Amino acid sequence: MLSIPPSSPSIFSRSSLRLFGGSGLLLIGLALRLIVPPIGFLGLLFAATGVALLAYELLVRVAARGESRLSRTAVLAAKLARVLAVLALAAFIATEIYVVTGAGGSPPERSGDADYLIVLGTQVNGLTPSLMLSSRLEAALDYLEQNPETVAVLSGGQGPGEDTTEAHAMRSWLERHGISPDRLIEEPASSDTIQNIRNSLEIIASTGSSDLSDTKICVLSNEFHLRRASLIASLEGCKVETFPAATPRADLAVCYFAREVFSLAKVFLSYALG
Repeated sequence: MLSIPPSSPSIFSRSSLRLFGGSGLLLIGLALRLIVPPIGFLGLLFAATGVALLAYELLVRVAARGESRLSRTAVLAAKLARVLAVLALAAFIATEIYVVTGAGGSPPERSGDADYLIVLGTQVNGLTPSLMLSSRLEAALDYLEQNPETVAVLSGGQGPGEDTTEAHAMRSWLERHGISPDRLIEEPASSDTIQNIRNSLEIIASTGSSDLSDTKICVLSNEFHLRRASLIASLEGCKVETFPAATPRADLAVCYFAREVFSLAKVFLSYALG
């Protein structure tokens, strides 16, 4: 029979480490969710890891109780949990590498002088761009000043806590900073990145060449977002270049790079399920 050795009472045993480590991660995760909402996803990830460790420890303790059917089932469940944990960690690391290697955007000689620049929206606080959106707008302003023939498609609808669409907030900000209204097109209907890209490409096709292969398009967002944006564009049948905006804080960068793994999985599921 497959077996798992009984837990040792030592404070330095693997059982104790799982118990205290899982409890600590759970508490830290809950604290982050409550105290630092901008990195709440990181808190959720910590809490979920803590719960998984505690659940595994429970399986190990049940498995060590004897030869009952419940114990034998717990042994198999614990071994399966270890295999799944290794596979999940490997998938997470591989996907994170994919995200990070795309964070620098396209080389300048490819991303510059685009016909259209798609600027992806994010949270607006009332009428004011959030810290993350401000970083994208500053990068967009820099790009549009360096490429005076480029037209910007500003993509983002209106969500909770927003008094206007993200597209309109971006347009107002760029106009105040000297960009001509003739170079700005609003896409105000999208609520996620898939819709951002899909709707923006439809606008470009309707205002320019219907054959997007003849149109140079660049997508601008924060570094962590670029792989997903370019992947979605490819799945929509269009090759795009990417241009990065710096993520404004280190804690936000850690949180959003981690979250992006799950966002990419959601994209794959969305297209796989039609």
